[in-house]
Amino acid sequence: MHVRLGNPDLVLVDATSHISPNDQGTYGNRGRAVYTAGHIPGAVYADLLDDLNDPSPYMFMLPSAEKFAAAAGRLGIGPSRQVVIYDQGGTAETPEASVWAARLWWQLRYEGYDEVAVLAGGYRNWVARGLPVRAGSEQNASRTFPSARRPRLAADRHEVLAAIGDPATLLVDSRSEAAYRGSIDRPYRAGHVPGARNLDARTLVDAHSGEPLPTARIQTAMRKVGALDDSAGRRTIFYCGGGVSATWNALSLAAAGGPDAAVYDGSMLEWATQPALPLTLGPEA
Repeated sequence: MHVRLGNPDLVLVDATSHISPNDQGTYGNRGRAVYTAGHIPGAVYADLLDDLNDPSPYMFMLPSAEKFAAAAGRLGIGPSRQVVIYDQGGTAETPEASVWAARLWWQLRYEGYDEVAVLAGGYRNWVARGLPVRAGSEQNASRTFPSARRPRLAADRHEVLAAIGDPATLLVDSRSEAAYRGSIDRPYRAGHVPGARNLDARTLVDAHSGEPLPTARIQTAMRKVGALDDSAGRRTIFYCGGGVSATWNALSLAAAGGPDAAVYDGSMLEWATQPALPLTLGPEA
């Protein structure tokens, strides 16, 4: 990666997101300040909360195709450009994994863009290797982003509800086992979607380096929950607390040679706040 810096066909994107409450009673993203303090040379900043999100009652929801295309174009993403994404730390629930980078990776693939990868180990690993960093902000020349959505890579609550008991769809909860079982406090109803299997996204990353686990170990974990079985076109839908950590599982499955998977964007922030939608406590039988 170091030797590719300055390549005109490379779009390097910092997707760091530090989400916290603001004075207006909503949430803000301090990720840009983190990026400005130091980033990989040549990287531009992508604001997942303000620019690549649909304003809704839930934290991270897919924007319209038009809004996404405009934001991606401003980042310099366009035809024949290789995009590499990294971040400078995950969420409170998944701190080691590059989940913000994975979220943007998934969004780009949902919009039909395949020339995209996530930098293994992210910024932390880059700095640990003594590679160069730069302060300030950078911009790329704008491009026209060619949006061609793949609806199968995203799921809404209606699709998840229809998937319960459907052998043609596999539901996978990407949260911790405690959250899955409903044994820890949450700001919403506890439990998991009935029939969902559990694969904690944190277990697919090396906690020391932040890099993904070796392919064989990812395949073992995915096979255990059934995500490598795409017989008869079975669809896998990952979900988590807010539609972020689940994208790490989708990325991990793709990196391990598995089939494309969907992410339930609203995840538990939406599902658990809808009283009519079912939840189950404890493990699955």
